[in-house]
Amino acid sequence: MVDDTRVLMYVVKRLGCVRGKKAVQKIMYFVKEFAVRLSYRFRWWLFGPFSKELYDDIDFLVARDLLNYDDVSYEISLTNKFSNVVPEVEENIDEETKVRIEGLLEKLKEITNFDPFLLELAASIHFIVNYGAGLKRKDKDAVYETLREIKGERFRWELFNRVWESMEKCGLLGTEN
Repeated sequence: MVDDTRVLMYVVKRLGCVRGKKAVQKIMYFVKEFAVRLSYRFRWWLFGPFSKELYDDIDFLVARDLLNYDDVSYEISLTNKFSNVVPEVEENIDEETKVRIEGLLEKLKEITNFDPFLLELAASIHFIVNYGAGLKRKDKDAVYETLREIKGERFRWELFNRVWESMEKCGLLGTEN
């Protein structure tokens, strides 16, 4: 198993900057589901899938001055100190895993452009489809109905439908990892 924090730093490095902790949570949720076996445990939370372990790792890396968290813009990026550990991060992720991560990031960019709101919607859809206990149906209408029960009017049908269709086209409704 790859060290979770190395994968986290690799993903942030590849993106350059991520728009907030919520966005990191959703991106890493998809990384776990489709690219790398990680030990993070994701549970349903206010804004969809959430991992306390990941949250703690982000705070740890910020405290170690490897990640920067901007309290104004909420952006997360690498610090200059990160360049000292780049070889260690890069060497501990094999090429096949890097290719899977890259492919996933391309799909997420196409679907969400890494917008935190759209990442929340996409991750919520995926979580409900794959882990929604007690759902008799997992078709588009049933998932939207469940999402509305949980989140109210947060996501309009048109947006939900567009994200669902894009996820379906990109193969991100099921699990592959």
